[in-house]
Amino acid sequence: GLLLHAPVLWDDNAGWTPHLPCQDCPRPSRPFEEVLPEITFLEARRLSRMSPEEHASIEKRGERLRRYAKCFGRPLPEGTQVGCRLGANTNATITEGTLLRFSNGELLHDFAQCLVDSRVIRQWKRTQKTPRRLTLDLVFATPEDRDRRGRDGTLAEGAPDGDMPTVRLQLCRVDRPWQQAAFCTMPLHRLDRLERELPWAMDDWLAYHLDFLGFDQGDVYDVDGSFAPILARRNRGRRKKGQGKVAYHGHWPKRLSQAMAALSAKHPGCTETWAYAHCLATHRALSRWVVILHSPDEYLGPGANNLTRTLHKIAVDHHGDDPVGLFYIKNKQWALGGPAAHYDPANRGAVLTAARSRDRVVRYGYALLDPGICLCAGPHTCHRESTDVRHIFVQDIPPESLVMHHYVEMLERDRGSCEHFADEPCDVEDDPSASRLTSAFLEFLRSSGAPGVDGQDEGKAVDEREHG
Repeated sequence: GLLLHAPVLWDDNAGWTPHLPCQDCPRPSRPFEEVLPEITFLEARRLSRMSPEEHASIEKRGERLRRYAKCFGRPLPEGTQVGCRLGANTNATITEGTLLRFSNGELLHDFAQCLVDSRVIRQWKRTQKTPRRLTLDLVFATPEDRDRRGRDGTLAEGAPDGDMPTVRLQLCRVDRPWQQAAFCTMPLHRLDRLERELPWAMDDWLAYHLDFLGFDQGDVYDVDGSFAPILARRNRGRRKKGQGKVAYHGHWPKRLSQAMAALSAKHPGCTETWAYAHCLATHRALSRWVVILHSPDEYLGPGANNLTRTLHKIAVDHHGDDPVGLFYIKNKQWALGGPAAHYDPANRGAVLTAARSRDRVVRYGYALLDPGICLCAGPHTCHRESTDVRHIFVQDIPPESLVMHHYVEMLERDRGSCEHFADEPCDVEDDPSASRLTSAFLEFLRSSGAPGVDGQDEGKAVDEREHG
């Protein structure tokens, strides 16, 4: 049969509060406003790379940390049952499902899991007529619902009841070939400010991953709609066959709930883990691999700049019975400056050419995910259910095969954060692999006729930014 996994959000307006995340904690911290006056510099630096001067001012400390807070709401009541009902007939039989809970210091998510009626699947195989669209109802029964209806057994044992809380889903058949790789962002915000400081930053970042490396798709989420003009500009550009596409999820918090939208105005990272839940649920039927690529200061570097070959080797090397859902990617943190660094924000590739010295330690911090195995992810890892019934196997990827280049001082406000975070100078000189990556990308832009490279159509591009 078909196994459905659907993230479920219970929108209780009174129940949502922002908390600072803790990846290794069993539960979230106290609410943000309670923690803010007491958080130590070391804890704050771990989250945000803030300087001692910023931590000393509670206003600056709050401004820096607000973007990292995540919104936690009340989960579905303990003992809630979930079922699936195929088709639009509210009197049809309900197949009992399972409610999966993911709860830790970083997120709190419920997922409904149902096995679609195998008899229907067998009928499709006999007639060779698989519908393009399938209506499926998720039916919920809380303990209070069951008491009110006098129902003691499971949903499947009870009589069909059209009055139970129901969410109707439209499941679409995927006819296109399986994509090799996609990336998904955190909910971005204020990209107009980024473009004023680094006019080509978003164009470069998209071109690098979708056109140069060859990601099939990038799912970009934003809080405030600020990515819309950037996407419109990309779509007006010179598109070639084989370039990756962008799936845009604008005003993401508003799509979830008004309560989350209101909190996101002050805490733009509020809905981050919900974006990753949506990303993984979507790409389970679309893509072999998903990379969480949070924001435009991160550039993935595969061996020999060949993403296809690298991912194929990972799949072959780790093929087996163990469900490896997470591959850890190490990252190199780059500071502004260094030998042969060249910083001109008006140039293409400015983020890459401006940073030529890095942290002395290559650290863990990024994830390559198999969406068929990993159901729920935080910013840096895949999570297993709170019941510990199902295990997720993990593997490390050597940095010479796949590494994330993190340009932590991309923006002026972040100057010095590489050293603050590392607690030691970021003075390791530019290594040959990073130089080759930068040179290859700039040559790619030049050969593809991208605007802004060596003066090509630069005036027109600037004019489009000002008037588009």
